Amino acid sequence: MNNLSPPVGRAGRLPGGCNLCCPASLPFNYNGMKLRIQGNSIRLRLSQGEVQAFGETGKVEDSIAFGTSPGQRITYVLELGSIEKPTADFTGNQIKVSLPNKMGLAWATTDEVGIDFDMAIEDGHVLRILVEKDFKCLTDRAGEDESDNFPNPHLQC
Repeated sequence: MNNLSPPVGRAGRLPGGCNLCCPASLPFNYNGMKLRIQGNSIRLRLSQGEVQAFGETGKVEDSIAFGTSPGQRITYVLELGSIEKPTADFTGNQIKVSLPNKMGLAWATTDEVGIDFDMAIEDGHVLRILVEKDFKCLTDRAGEDESDNFPNPHLQC
């Protein structure tokens, strides 16, 4: 199932209720693309600057090191492509999420909050992939820099 028009409250255009969730607080001051992996799902959250760069260049990436050698690093990439539907791939320590050009540019240049899709994988299972704009949290979180996050539409809740 490809759910490219996500339900209100998960992703999509700015929802009217107070149900957007904030990302987990990081223990240090970091303002890069956020990656969340849970079971067979992966989520990328991008700041305003990253969404702008994605719209202008067609690609954003970040990485996390697990040791001192280059082989102990995972890179995660969001890119535009001349493809018909969103895809995800994991090769050579790189997680790559690709969006069709038209879909990705529409997301980057409108108030659309996110793109949510399921990709068929082995044995009839699916990988759920969510790409979202990162909102400022409703409550302050010590040590988290949200200066480049999108304004939270629910500050008036």
